[in-house]
Amino acid sequence: MDKNSITGFVLIALILIGYTYFTAPTEAEKEAIKRQRDSLALVEKQKQIEAETQSLQENQTISEPSNETASFVEEIASLPDSVKNQKLFDAYGEFADAAAGEPGYIEIENEVLRLKISKKGGRPAEVELKNYHTYSGEKLLLLDEDSSKFNFNFFFRNRLINTDELFFEPSQTELSVNGENQGSLSMK
Repeated sequence: MDKNSITGFVLIALILIGYTYFTAPTEAEKEAIKRQRDSLALVEKQKQIEAETQSLQENQTISEPSNETASFVEEIASLPDSVKNQKLFDAYGEFADAAAGEPGYIEIENEVLRLKISKKGGRPAEVELKNYHTYSGEKLLLLDEDSSKFNFNFFFRNRLINTDELFFEPSQTELSVNGENQGSLSMK
């Protein structure tokens, strides 16, 4: 390195140091920037809290109609048929016929598994493994009606329809599958 190169590097370093010193924000500017960042962070946190509460409220409003409609069906059970049919149509629209029915179960069984399907909701109510038992010797249930909930919520003509509240008609009342024997169950 010769003398001119060293002088050039020293001048470049002095220019960079001078630039950072003279363009650095003052204490007042630093405080203003910090306040702006804090206020933006606070607004973002408030938006997040509002979004969470709104989603919780939406989840509650979707799950609440299930309890309301269950009591609704029980409430109108004592009414005359014409009034009951009209109220069911007002609540369920084209699904009113499926909203009233008789609870019951359909069993599907093979060598290993016994499956009990509820007509109300068309969902598995109990799944038992036949050749296995719990530690205490009881039958081994993979799921039972009290500890599970399977349903589908959808909107149809401005009505919230919950499949857990509808009664389904099975294609068969009992189905046994052994070895090569196959079968299927459909519910409408």
